[in-house]
Amino acid sequence: MAQARTRQVARLIVAQPTRLRFSGGQCGTASRMLRLVAATISIVMAAVIIPLGNDAASAESIKWGTVLADDYDRGVAEKKPIVVLFYDITTSRPDSDVLSVEIIGSVKLQKIADSVVWSFADVSNDLVAKNIAKALGITTFPTISVLKPDGEALDETARVVGLLPIGTTEIGVMRGIEGASKK
Repeated sequence: MAQARTRQVARLIVAQPTRLRFSGGQCGTASRMLRLVAATISIVMAAVIIPLGNDAASAESIKWGTVLADDYDRGVAEKKPIVVLFYDITTSRPDSDVLSVEIIGSVKLQKIADSVVWSFADVSNDLVAKNIAKALGITTFPTISVLKPDGEALDETARVVGLLPIGTTEIGVMRGIEGASKK
């Protein structure tokens, strides 16, 4: 009887996934996570499907690196500012994913994408990211830090803390890039 019931529930999930509902108790967290995943997928789809206007044709795409040591070395070698999105996979990955998608969808930041090195740095799994975040005093995640391409010293020119409206994030990142580009 239980096996037949399990098959019936499995068919319901496959045939009509919209009928599956989480509510209260332990499933409340699952429901929030499901909504967050759905929102993230919607944002990604919007960034891919919705045209970004005439400016998008001349804009480059932002490509996130995932190994901060390599990204930093590349920034120094190419004399390009390094924009680092620090996150902790155990506590802030969903917000970091939303923030990175918003940045990728930003026409203003796409226009300067090739003049910057972009790094998506997990402080829980990347020792260099953890040490740089600690040296900069970063304790809240996600945090965006703009670094000068200086192989001799760690020099942060701007910091944007948390998941803020994209306009605020753009202003902070643009100012940091401008500061990091000065000699």
